[in-house]
Amino acid sequence: AVIKDYLNFQYAAIKELKPDLVILMGDNARGRNEDELRNVLLRITKPYADSNIPFAFILGNHDLECEVNDISVQYDIYRSLPCCILPSKDEVNEFGDYNILINNSENTDSILNFWLMYSGSGAPKEYYSTYGFVTEEQISWYENKAKALQGEKTKPIPSMVFQHIP
Repeated sequence: AVIKDYLNFQYAAIKELKPDLVILMGDNARGRNEDELRNVLLRITKPYADSNIPFAFILGNHDLECEVNDISVQYDIYRSLPCCILPSKDEVNEFGDYNILINNSENTDSILNFWLMYSGSGAPKEYYSTYGFVTEEQISWYENKAKALQGEKTKPIPSMVFQHIP
């Protein structure tokens, strides 16, 4: 019943909001094996495929707390889904972070950038919180990537960051 309610909600939201892009915000799905996870993801992303709406995602702290706990395997499964716009493996860092550049209608300039950052599934024991967070290495990746994207442009590219746990 829960998945049916979710699907009905997604179809209604698509009809009402007419999105150009959907971003799943983590704790998306679990599976006992790769086939089960792929089937669950196919079911929950069917509204986007049926409506030809691209989607991106970030993982949440519970996405890897299942038998399919390798981030690269999960990303390969997502890449196989219709309408998923996850970049190629060489454009995703070792932590699962990536960005999506949105170009203008003439496709001549980047006008918006989305950063999708994985905040992990848990903090090391020495931290007060048990929730994960973006690491210094991820911030360095972001800074270097942002500088490279900026290049010689005089104005910064407007950006938004998406994380499961900010």
